[in-house]
Amino acid sequence: MKFLAIETLIISSILLSISSLSSAQSNQQGSTILPTGVYYAQGTAFNNSRREIAHQNNRICIKIVDGPPNPYKGVESITISSVSLENGKFYIDATGTELVLKNNGKAFSGGSRSGIWEYRGISPDRSSQPIQAKKMAECVAAQGRYVQKMEGISISGMDFPKH
Repeated sequence: MKFLAIETLIISSILLSISSLSSAQSNQQGSTILPTGVYYAQGTAFNNSRREIAHQNNRICIKIVDGPPNPYKGVESITISSVSLENGKFYIDATGTELVLKNNGKAFSGGSRSGIWEYRGISPDRSSQPIQAKKMAECVAAQGRYVQKMEGISISGMDFPKH
């Protein structure tokens, strides 16, 4: 009985190691271009905005969070969209905008806000809501074009000047 438990433990460890190695290799290969995670713009004007990329198999989705410019108040506008690859270029299906890759695919420009969006890591953004994660999961699991729009959190700040 003791031998069977040790044998089972060894086999489980070997299978887990092989699975982890295989997963790490596929994640490493798949994450070279537009890695899964959160992207932020440089500077302070877009502090309330971010982009998120998610991958599953050959499917890429993007969450576009446009908050009010710093230091003004407002509500986040969120678009979750599939990303299409056409003629070697990436396009946001919701807008038709090309994502122009920078920094060996770890940054991009394009979309509703100008500037370069740089990869900052895989940790989830603290202001992201569970419904957004659910919609991102739906997007990467869907077939074909996927577009969802919603409002995010309300951001406090100054009133926007009226001209």
